Amino acid sequence: MKKTLVVFAGKRGTTKAAAGRLAAALGDSVAYDLAAGPVPGPEDYEAVALAGAAYMGSWDQRLVAWANEHAEALKRKELALLEIGMNPAANAAAAALPGLAARARAYCKPGGSVRWSKLGFMERLIVRMVSGKKGDASNYDEAKLDAFASELKEAWA
Repeated sequence: MKKTLVVFAGKRGTTKAAAGRLAAALGDSVAYDLAAGPVPGPEDYEAVALAGAAYMGSWDQRLVAWANEHAEALKRKELALLEIGMNPAANAAAAALPGLAARARAYCKPGGSVRWSKLGFMERLIVRMVSGKKGDASNYDEAKLDAFASELKEAWA
């Protein structure tokens, strides 16, 4: 298994859980949260998985900034993209990083979740306007994430 760096950015926990699950499944890997402090560059790793939350069609900008900062090094690595979000049709990762997305070995969008109690007033208003619903919602599929991890583990053996 290739030594893998998993870099993630999210707001409310689903991306963190997914990145941790991916890192654990891959074995020789470690997950770093961009919000928690310094994240190493990809130079000491053979493969990199970028895991980001998609909000309103945009991938988390902290992750986009990190990827852009390390774009040259990422071009020389095996790469996979994991996007967490409720809209199954959108590919915010490809829109945010088209060059990296085009050369990524794999892409997975296992869904996402909305935890109503963790949303601010404006976020609740937007969710109600867009979906016409209020309250918790989820289309997060751990089996899809596990299949993605298995695919990567086999490809990066």
